[in-house]
Amino acid sequence: MKRRDFLKYGAGAGAAMAASPFVAHFYQALLDGVISKAYAVEAGSNARRYVSFNFIGAPSRFTFDHWLKTNANDPFTYQKDNDANRTQQVATTLQTSGGMTNAVYRVEATPSSRGVLVPILWQNTVQLSSRTARLDELLPNMAVIRGYGHTADGHTGNNTLQQAPIAGKPSIAGAVADASRRRLEAVQCPNASGWSAYASDRKISPNVLANYMDPVSELTAPMRPEGPATGRHLTQELKDNHKTAMELARDRLKMHINSDRTGTEALRRARDNAEELMKTAGENAIDAWNESVVRYETIVMQAFRDQNAIGFTQNVNLTVDARTNVDDSSPWSIQSGGIASLQEGQNLLQIVRTGVPFIVAEMFALVEFLLLNNLASSIEVQPGVGTNTININGLTMRDGTTPTNINIPHDMHASGAITTALHTGAYWRGVGACILELRDRLMASNDENGNNQWENTVLQLMSDFGRAPRSSGTGSDHGFYMMATSLFTGAFTNGPHVMGNVRASGKDAGYEGTVGYHAPVPGYTNDPAAPSFMGSQVMHIVGLTGEANPYKNFVAAGINIHAGVATLDDAIKGKVVA
Repeated sequence: MKRRDFLKYGAGAGAAMAASPFVAHFYQALLDGVISKAYAVEAGSNARRYVSFNFIGAPSRFTFDHWLKTNANDPFTYQKDNDANRTQQVATTLQTSGGMTNAVYRVEATPSSRGVLVPILWQNTVQLSSRTARLDELLPNMAVIRGYGHTADGHTGNNTLQQAPIAGKPSIAGAVADASRRRLEAVQCPNASGWSAYASDRKISPNVLANYMDPVSELTAPMRPEGPATGRHLTQELKDNHKTAMELARDRLKMHINSDRTGTEALRRARDNAEELMKTAGENAIDAWNESVVRYETIVMQAFRDQNAIGFTQNVNLTVDARTNVDDSSPWSIQSGGIASLQEGQNLLQIVRTGVPFIVAEMFALVEFLLLNNLASSIEVQPGVGTNTININGLTMRDGTTPTNINIPHDMHASGAITTALHTGAYWRGVGACILELRDRLMASNDENGNNQWENTVLQLMSDFGRAPRSSGTGSDHGFYMMATSLFTGAFTNGPHVMGNVRASGKDAGYEGTVGYHAPVPGYTNDPAAPSFMGSQVMHIVGLTGEANPYKNFVAAGINIHAGVATLDDAIKGKVVA
């Protein structure tokens, strides 16, 4: 928002000061809730709060939640022409033998997986703000939905199709906002633009907190006061920033109270409550951004850069042999705009030693703030923000140069099997640590109705589609017929649950190692299973059942939750089929 756009809401002392776009948007969004509802806490629906973490660009998720072989009887779904040449590109860990490093698929049951085979990553330990935890603590609260897809390619089209699976019906986030009775029904951060398919029956518009044209400087500058050495704002500057926006919002509130508009009497009666809540939120925001962004950044960086992570601890030395001749299509390559062809003889653990995941900490800090303050019911965030995903330094290219700030995007056409397993393993390890931290904070808090925050929240991790791997291990393409998503919630404690069927055979020429090709779900969808299958299950987990489920007449939901136990119809339990 430009300065002239929000100055019209008031002309108090703060109007002479400059407020950052994020802070100004935050207060204006907060104030919209004040004005429209006079900040009276309304009776809430039975719907849980919904948070979508949208990893646009479709990162490889085999190391984390694109589960393929969940029991010992499943046939391999990641091999060429059903022979024994399983592609390295579908990998969950790295293995060194005879001086050579290979990317391999390794899954095991853990104490928390209830017998479900899960990638090795889930055995890793991470450091949270108050304790050490194992990632598999999340498994009892986890559901994976896989084996659904679409028949057309495209990043944005497949991304938005999962947000709004059926045309003319509200999106998942919009349906939750429709059922909301909180101050900010829907929040979107940043402006999702063409990546959003948000739609609401009640015509509720999402409160867009910021449009990050330059996500690093635009988002982190007003939120992470670490001093001039890093070019970030000092604490006092941040306080001034909030004071400016607060004064402008208060001036706008006074204008509405003094107007003749309908509802101003209710707003006038609630003015003290409104100003106090805005003040509390504002002061909390100062402290929250000072503390929580740094806290989440510490957590994600420690997990990402862990040099003792299970499955990735050996020196990953880039060598040339008869199998992996280092060239632009090597399993050792990294896609960064073009293809980064790496020089042999270096240890690729440099990828995680210097790696910086973009805008992961900031998005988790925002979600925590909105949930703990009971401000929003439907939240959509984008970790990474566009193509900025992981930034690394210290790798030497084939031509001998050592460029700074190599950006690894999520669209991994030319990222080889070994580098992909390494940096996606680190990335999802960091994301998992942040989910655990958020869970801890929510478990220690109740909402305005006295319900445990974690039990009343559903987190969904989504992306455009799955990755369709090359059997040679030299990259991947768009797996728009092999989508997967995962949910985390305190609504049930008997997970993990796996929903949706996948085929054992491949799909496309050139990508014979394609995995997870969608298969029919008898009694629920036609062949293939569509994104609406996923959407209907998500609605039930969120708590929008019966007539509140906008997809119920198209796809029946096969999951029910009662007293912390989720039960699945046999038909939707995940299988690998011929």
